[in-house]
Amino acid sequence: MLRFLEAGLIAGARQLLVVIFITSVVPALSDQWSLGCSLIPASEPESWPSVHILLTWTFLLTAIGLALTEDRHLGLTAKRIRRALSLVSEQHAFEALPSQLTIAAVLFACLALRPPPQLLIELSEYVGCLPAAPPMWTGLMTIAVAFFGASAHAAMRPV
Repeated sequence: MLRFLEAGLIAGARQLLVVIFITSVVPALSDQWSLGCSLIPASEPESWPSVHILLTWTFLLTAIGLALTEDRHLGLTAKRIRRALSLVSEQHAFEALPSQLTIAAVLFACLALRPPPQLLIELSEYVGCLPAAPPMWTGLMTIAVAFFGASAHAAMRPV
């Protein structure tokens, strides 16, 4: 089963690395940022929403780019999916899988643009890293965007 998800898994892993890198680099870019887990600038706490919007769109555009990237994993996954779908003689199987994966990618992209759920906010507050909740939520949702987007790309790709 994992053979059919190889392109999605690779894209999701790459997006995870991007999220970790960008989230760790942003506080290091400015000496005005507070140390620790807080991502709010120490001198300007009101600038957090603009930083969060920048992180959200950076993560989302990177996930879309990774989902649309052509590589050998995508080609292998596309061949495996086509081979498996050719065993099913019905035409709707060729159309259903790509459309369902695309719908999932779009829904996760919409979720990435929304604020984090209350449970995540409460957990972040309990741990003492309340400002980490929005980037964590966006990061998780864009990993899913990259996964489902790359899988949809492989399912749509002609072999």
